[in-house]
Amino acid sequence: ILHGAQYLETGREFEPTSYYTQDSGVGYAMQYLDARNGDQPKPKRVAMLGLGVGTIAAYCKPGDLFRVYEINQQVIDIATDPEIFTFWSLFEQRNAEAQVVVGDARLSLENELRNGSQNFDLMVLDVFSGDAIPVHLLTEAAFRLYLQHLADGGMLAIHISNRHLDLLPVVNSTAQRFPVDCAFVSTDISEWMICASPETIANFEATYPDAVQLPAKPSELIIWQDDFSDVFSIVK
Repeated sequence: ILHGAQYLETGREFEPTSYYTQDSGVGYAMQYLDARNGDQPKPKRVAMLGLGVGTIAAYCKPGDLFRVYEINQQVIDIATDPEIFTFWSLFEQRNAEAQVVVGDARLSLENELRNGSQNFDLMVLDVFSGDAIPVHLLTEAAFRLYLQHLADGGMLAIHISNRHLDLLPVVNSTAQRFPVDCAFVSTDISEWMICASPETIANFEATYPDAVQLPAKPSELIIWQDDFSDVFSIVK
């Protein structure tokens, strides 16, 4: 599983790569958020479930807050070690704030919700690339939790690239339980589902019409619950 990459070439070292390129789903979501206030951009609050090598830092701007939820301390050590990857240094360079929460992302978010919503403008889920995916992060209850932590007009970006599983029907079906719509962004490298209010998705699609697809409403719902999920039904 590719967890991220960084250019060694001077001048390109902070260019977002792999699943996070500017023409990826999360790349378009970041650009959309930065541009929606015109000449007076508002600092954004971003949650990242799954750190990878820290490529997400390439999108930080002054005043932003990026809060990362990562269960593996070794991943954190590698991503934040400037001798290995230097994306993390961008937070200090650009006067943005970075926070790391160690532990299971869902449990951490549930604990935080007791004190109120984090009001994220964007939540990025990048934990489903492997062949043993954390199902509890894609159930209906988990989806409800994410939406409770979004600000008005907030977006949920889910990285669904996977060699073995077709996760689009699960995300598309689960979204039907909530007042949100979905958009699909696919490139040769990555597949992303963006979930947000119908108004936000309509504006997002209108902003990037050549890149964004609106998936059809599913004829049969595939919704995972905390006490039941059928991974075999989505095997490619």
